[in-house]
Amino acid sequence: MKKNHIFTTLIAFILFLCLSYFVYVFNQKSLTLVIISINPDIQLAVNDNGIVEEVLSINDEADIITSDLNLVGKNIDIATEKIIDASIETGFIDEYSSLNSIIITTINEDDRIQEETEQQVITKVKNHLKEKRIDLIVATNGINNKIKQNAKELDINNGKMLLINRAIIINPELSAEELADMSFKEIQAVIKEYIEKRYEGANQSLKELREVWKEEKDSLKESRKRALEDLKESLLEESLDDVENMTKEEQKQIIEEKLKERKEMIKENVNQVKQVIGNSLKEALSPEEIKDNISNTIRDLREKGIKNR
Repeated sequence: MKKNHIFTTLIAFILFLCLSYFVYVFNQKSLTLVIISINPDIQLAVNDNGIVEEVLSINDEADIITSDLNLVGKNIDIATEKIIDASIETGFIDEYSSLNSIIITTINEDDRIQEETEQQVITKVKNHLKEKRIDLIVATNGINNKIKQNAKELDINNGKMLLINRAIIINPELSAEELADMSFKEIQAVIKEYIEKRYEGANQSLKELREVWKEEKDSLKESRKRALEDLKESLLEESLDDVENMTKEEQKQIIEEKLKERKEMIKENVNQVKQVIGNSLKEALSPEEIKDNISNTIRDLREKGIKNR
């Protein structure tokens, strides 16, 4: 009788463990990928609580930007702000130029989660730029008609097709048909493996490389400061006033007025670009294609008289 009781208890315990495991697996959600493309291009893997679990630097510029940010464990909103601030400090976002853009790509198997995360990140980016008084084009590279059509042809969901599209952008040697047979997590692993291969040829460890990137980041910050001082000096020289006989305070006031005028001009330029482009960016298949469309639009407007740096 006692043996039967022990056996029954053991079976119940095993069943409990199995049930707990399956409940855990069932409730596990795929990480959402958030790619912030500025050049630097940075990929964040975010869990269902909005916490960054992994950071991948897609290019060399991203290595520099993220070298000291410590984004893992941060909320996606905070991580986004840190990336933008670092891009401004190093000159990758030039607040006194019209030639800036931020492209946001969010990817998840669940369309609802993808859309909600995309909207959250876009809102955070726009609000943070507004606080910084910086005007630029913010666009999304999400699920559009082309993605939907390709997904239908491969008989997969839109989120997976968007991930496949992203994988092919990073490594053009991959094929959509081959990736379509993989799971969402397997495709994510393919992307990660390809990105991390960039470091294989280095003669230094990642820790040593990170120190090099930090030094490069500091150098870029200094270059950005010098560029800003050069701009101020140039704006002062362009002034029609008798600069030499002005006090430092008067010169500072003129510079501030000129910088304010330039920002107003940039705001006007950005609004013109938005009006011309409209919804056409939504059908682009990559951040690069979006940036090309923006650059071409700015060039066309410049030829028609738009003011620009």
